[in-house]
Amino acid sequence: MHQTPNRENTPAVRATPWDMLRAAWKAGHWLPTDSAERKNFPVRTGCLEYIPAALAAFALGSKIGNDKHNPGQPLQHSRAKSSDHEDCEARHMIDCNDPGLDRLEELTWKFWRAGMELQIYAEELGAPKAPRAT
Repeated sequence: MHQTPNRENTPAVRATPWDMLRAAWKAGHWLPTDSAERKNFPVRTGCLEYIPAALAAFALGSKIGNDKHNPGQPLQHSRAKSSDHEDCEARHMIDCNDPGLDRLEELTWKFWRAGMELQIYAEELGAPKAPRAT
């Protein structure tokens, strides 16, 4: 005999922070607009204050890449010039352990490629396009 579930005793499904982020992106925002939900995204304390040295290296990588791909032009991410982020990240992951190569540089490129992969995926989920992406 089939019984209908008692909805009064069924716990409510709560949105996770990941769901909130996906919903914000789908609505075309980088972050949720609800003030309570925004508290789940501590950009300064959870990002800038976690990895400031890594972000400095990332910024340097952006400048070096721009100078290579867009010499003399303002900083921009020319996506059409290099889009194989997953393969590049994997190669840099291998190169991080090569004693003949600069580990700082290889880790930076690995981090940069992973960041680009995540940004592009976020945009596929609806996040606004990065302002410097061309």
